[in-house]
Amino acid sequence: MNIVEKNLVGKHVDQFLCEDGIFISNDFIAVIDGVTSKGELLWNGHKSGVYAKDLVMNLLKNIPRDISTVALFNSINKLFKNECAKRNISESINEYLRASLIIYSGYYKEVWSYGDCQCMIDTQYYPHTKIVDEYIANIRALFIDSYIENNLKVEKNKINTLSREAINVFIQRQLYLENKNSEFSYGVLNGQPINRNYLNVYAVESGAEVILASDGYPRLFSTLIESELNLKGILVEDPLCYKQYKSTKGVEEGQLSFDDRAYIKFITD
Repeated sequence: MNIVEKNLVGKHVDQFLCEDGIFISNDFIAVIDGVTSKGELLWNGHKSGVYAKDLVMNLLKNIPRDISTVALFNSINKLFKNECAKRNISESINEYLRASLIIYSGYYKEVWSYGDCQCMIDTQYYPHTKIVDEYIANIRALFIDSYIENNLKVEKNKINTLSREAINVFIQRQLYLENKNSEFSYGVLNGQPINRNYLNVYAVESGAEVILASDGYPRLFSTLIESELNLKGILVEDPLCYKQYKSTKGVEEGQLSFDDRAYIKFITD
């Protein structure tokens, strides 16, 4: 596999807080997105998203090259479940470790995806967006519009905080829909059984151009510079992320973006 370009940037200036990761070995290339913490616990001094990302990165170092799709995702869930059991938080759904993973297997010549990481295989784009995020992002945009249209005399960062607080009840309720089968359900690795309806497998031909990325990029393009320019245009024109690009969170004071981002492009053998 020939790596063409890659990029890993945390939303915080302190890159040790980054919840995204890129893994590269002789047999696998992966992007891991540790899910932003919904609880209060710290894991070895880190929030759960960073800790979950690190656990997956370490696990990938030791998996056999011929591991199956389901076996890989099950092994991650088992690891998360065991870590939560050590802390006796099996019933505290907001404290679960969570991650999305998209990974290329050189042995099977396939891309496997579980969660909302995205990819492009040659010219075909697979965004893996979540319906529930789109709904909640629209509700957040409604709140921001109401603040601005009524001339709420607060700083932009305060509007961002108020809008996030306004949708927190929805953010918490969606946790109960993870890996279920409702209209608003979605897949995420969280220590519980996977739902195969959210498992995506894409065959990849030899010599194909593949891009794997986290959802820190609003849209993937065929080059890193195009993907970065699209993101930076949004950060300049719509830093609250409620018009040009509707998100469940905007750029907070002192942040570089609304989310961490990871991008890797490579050519398959």
